[in-house]
Amino acid sequence: MIDAKDLSISVDVLPEEIPIRGNLIASGNDEIDRKEEDRVTALLEHIAWAWCIVRVSAEFHGLKAEDYLGGCSYDSEDEFRACGYYDDMVETCRKEIEAQAAYIGGWIRGRIERHEAESC
Repeated sequence: MIDAKDLSISVDVLPEEIPIRGNLIASGNDEIDRKEEDRVTALLEHIAWAWCIVRVSAEFHGLKAEDYLGGCSYDSEDEFRACGYYDDMVETCRKEIEAQAAYIGGWIRGRIERHEAESC
């Protein structure tokens, strides 16, 4: 099993294309929603994390995986890394890399077995 601490992890913030209005919050109070949407819209001029897509990428000995999460609103990368989504996304990448490694291992075993059978 590949341990998440052995992965090289990177986090990238990408522009979110879905509009902030109507997608940021649904408190049930239109005035509260509008104020929060206005606040995030203003922050977006200076902080890319205010409304974004987050990409978590992982690498392990040349094997790579990525996971994406859209509709995100954070103050910083540190805030994102502290939330549960970050750990979930790292785990998704870890599982994908582990599946890639298992596939390659199976392919190599098959090649060795064929070679040994042909050598007999």
